[in-house]
Amino acid sequence: MDRAGYGEVEPTNAVKARVGTVLFMAIFLFFWISINPFVDLTGEAVLDPSAGNSNRLNQIISLLLFTGMLGYGLVHPLREAILQPRALLAILFSWFIFVSLVSAHPMLGIKGAILALMVTVNASVYLLLPASERHFAKMLGIGILIMLAVAYYGIVFKPQLAIHQASELREPMNAGLWRGHFPHKNSAAAAMVIAAFIGLYVMNTWSRFAGIVIVALSFVFLVNTGGQDVDRDAAGHSAARAHIREGALSSYPDCRRWRRSFQSLRGGLRRLRPARRFHQRARHRCDLYQSRRYLALRLRRARRTASHRLWLQGLLADGRTGL
Repeated sequence: MDRAGYGEVEPTNAVKARVGTVLFMAIFLFFWISINPFVDLTGEAVLDPSAGNSNRLNQIISLLLFTGMLGYGLVHPLREAILQPRALLAILFSWFIFVSLVSAHPMLGIKGAILALMVTVNASVYLLLPASERHFAKMLGIGILIMLAVAYYGIVFKPQLAIHQASELREPMNAGLWRGHFPHKNSAAAAMVIAAFIGLYVMNTWSRFAGIVIVALSFVFLVNTGGQDVDRDAAGHSAARAHIREGALSSYPDCRRWRRSFQSLRGGLRRLRPARRFHQRARHRCDLYQSRRYLALRLRRARRTASHRLWLQGLLADGRTGL
């Protein structure tokens, strides 16, 4: 009877772990890669902010993933932890609905609030999917490796869609910078930074080799993205910076004076804390010295007063008051 019961429990846990793994990887890849990677930035549609942001397939997959995550969370033993703290979240989403109703476009606002609620539910259930910390690190490592493989696949086989081109309509000055399957180089840079941190976690929890590979690939991609590199944002900015470096400010002595003043102020601020501590110690020593000196002076005056009194008493005793 015990064996039969054990045999019934074990397959249930195995099926639960498999379902959790499938949902974990599906959510991870859906947000990190999406269903339409390698966006073409040379078309006129990129100039319209509302063009191509959603489609029927994207909506269907989002609803299916939300339904699966919600169903998994409701049958989980820790389902009470979903959407906590619920009172605060209820107030927050009620405010979202209210401001959406009084806005100029209420339907768009309500749609955004519903999407935010779906993402919040997915996030609260997401950490219930792994069976253990090692399982969590393993799925993260595999997901990041898949994401990096897709990004490097675009660099090698689809460079026109994975590398910024000079024919782009919005930002042609980013030509030559890597973006992979992301829509922009800055998005790719931020994703690679997060991937590097995940690689460090994977290195310490699951596989040292996989973690080192993730960190190395993320670092190489991050260097080539040029994220937030103002020197390469535009040719005009580069020329202006080169002009400044060559000494264009030489005819403006006030700029140099203010720069030296700022540098001295910055250095003074760095030395402000130790200087303040030294001043406090010196002031304490000075106060102590002054107090000791004051006490010594009062003691000498007291001694002189006592001696004078004794001398007067002696004179009175001898009867020489006329002196």
